[in-house]
Amino acid sequence: MQSPHTLVYFVIVTYNGEQWIHKCLDSVFRNQDMRVKAIVIDNGSQDRTVEVVRDNYPQVKLIETGRNLGFGQANNIGIKVALNDAADFLFLLNQDAWLVDDCLSTMISFLESHWEIGVLSPVHLNGTGNDIDRNFSDYLQQSDLKQFFQQVLMSHSFKAGYIETEFVNAAAWLVSRECIEKVGGFDPVFFHYGEDNNFLQRVKYWGYKICILTSVYICHDREQRPVIPKVDFNHKLKRDWTIFMGTACNVNNPLFYSVIFSKFIRHLAGFFKSSFLLRFPQARYNLSFCRKILANLSKIRKSRKGNVQGLKLIYLK
Repeated sequence: MQSPHTLVYFVIVTYNGEQWIHKCLDSVFRNQDMRVKAIVIDNGSQDRTVEVVRDNYPQVKLIETGRNLGFGQANNIGIKVALNDAADFLFLLNQDAWLVDDCLSTMISFLESHWEIGVLSPVHLNGTGNDIDRNFSDYLQQSDLKQFFQQVLMSHSFKAGYIETEFVNAAAWLVSRECIEKVGGFDPVFFHYGEDNNFLQRVKYWGYKICILTSVYICHDREQRPVIPKVDFNHKLKRDWTIFMGTACNVNNPLFYSVIFSKFIRHLAGFFKSSFLLRFPQARYNLSFCRKILANLSKIRKSRKGNVQGLKLIYLK
């Protein structure tokens, strides 16, 4: 059982989260037998998110950025506050997610006896709690764990245990202070998407494990948001660039220069081929990718250099 003096600090980034924030914060403060604090960093919401937090949760520290800083940089603000307030553990929780039952106390007790784990996540259910969250399920497609999760975990009768994984999205991360102080915050080179993958790459680099605790759950209500299909080249460029940066900045990959070079040559060849075939949107996509590579080389080098040097509290000063 966790010490009564253990302080758990929830860091929640909001952006137009009015419809979810009640469930999110109610689940946080349901843990009245624990020392729990919460900070909300609002990224310039245009709805009533700020008013809801201010009027209904006076115990929450609310910071309004006035603009969208992105997921990672907004979280860094909250992480700094939590560390300065002597947090023992930090729980990064999405605005559209909430804890189920004794999720927090079970995770804290478990992590206190498994210090080799840097990031611990619960199982992610959908907004109704009757199935595995779709993205969480997609992450498991790359392994043989998907069927295990769907058939066994949903029975709510699985014996407590944990599974080591390469990646779990940052909808609900419990992170120890020790891990944060070693790994640092989110790399600002990633504005939105990719920052959680980069963080976990660094967690592994510094010898920590990334695990899912199979006996506890959160609900992640992403299914209720409208999904707008995007098939244009701007969306493709943004998506593919995020994937590329995740590979180029991966400190566990010493051959990053060859990755960058081969990617540049591939898109340069694609530009000439598309231009010759008069496929101008595709040519524009390839040329834009080449330009982005050249423009971001110094950022990639700086990111990798800082992350391998082990600078204490990198991105959090």
